[in-house]
Amino acid sequence: MKKTFIALAVIAGTVSGAAQATEVYKNDTTSIDLNGRFYSVVETVKANGHTNTDVKIDDSRLGMNLRHQANDSLALIGKYELQFTTAEDDSAFENRDAWAGFDFTNIGQLTFGRNSTVYDDFYLGGFDEYYGFSQTLADRGRDNGMIKFVSAPVFGGLTVAGNYQTRNEAESIRGAYTAGVKYDFTFDESTLTIGLSNFDYDIINSSDHVTGQNLGAKYALTDSFAVGADYGLQNNRLAGAGKTKTAVDSDITLWRAGAEYTGFSDYRIYGGLGQVTVDDKTAAKKDGQGYYVGMSYNIIPNAYVFAEYASYDKDTLNASGDAGSDKFALGLNVNF
Repeated sequence: MKKTFIALAVIAGTVSGAAQATEVYKNDTTSIDLNGRFYSVVETVKANGHTNTDVKIDDSRLGMNLRHQANDSLALIGKYELQFTTAEDDSAFENRDAWAGFDFTNIGQLTFGRNSTVYDDFYLGGFDEYYGFSQTLADRGRDNGMIKFVSAPVFGGLTVAGNYQTRNEAESIRGAYTAGVKYDFTFDESTLTIGLSNFDYDIINSSDHVTGQNLGAKYALTDSFAVGADYGLQNNRLAGAGKTKTAVDSDITLWRAGAEYTGFSDYRIYGGLGQVTVDDKTAAKKDGQGYYVGMSYNIIPNAYVFAEYASYDKDTLNASGDAGSDKFALGLNVNF
């Protein structure tokens, strides 16, 4: 969740493979797993007439999962994960996840703390390793003060989820909720996943109100080929002179689509594109497009290298504020 409610084309650190957890403690009822990854990238960015190269470790992580089985129908669960950055001050370590809760057998999980939003969980159209074209709306990402429930799959593949964020002074949130549904359709050799989510925010000390929706789909045609897409909307209703809580001050529309192929031994080829349109009702609409292409190679089952190129046009709103940019990254990811 962000304080600035605009759409951004940002660097998105998604991973093609799940981290490998290492069990460090186990008895009859309790288990503790250690997991994480070492993630290093050499990045070259050409923007605003300048070219810069840097080495980053910003997506390296170290985490711990705990599970205590109270009885056949209830387990106590918790997760804590740190994320490392290249900053040279106290912000070099960030809390990525920090929550505890309950796992009700065949019902679902209820957790409390810092967690990802349901909106973020049901975003399905990205296949990138590093850049992508991941439009950040108000409800993308992680935040504190989260009460979250995710159901166990029912009716053959239906998941129902929701989260409520309590008052958060740092993010100027008086209260926010997200609700979503996802269904996995399984065919002979393919799987289709469709997710729909909605978020709603109230802002501290004002009548400002932010709402949004996203429809996402991912279709794995075979074990080696998949495509995906997202379509999202956001309405910013801002209080002010002559305005009401239902006055729409700006609309944001976005879409992204991508695909991946893993049919070559140890290689993954992927790419995607997207567009974000911002209409603030007082000026001309701003349209921004971007695309990314990349390839990764598995050195061993839990480690790979990748190369990725991304280009954003002059109107694209991106994290660094560039008027337009071309970016290339060489990276190494080691999961444990």
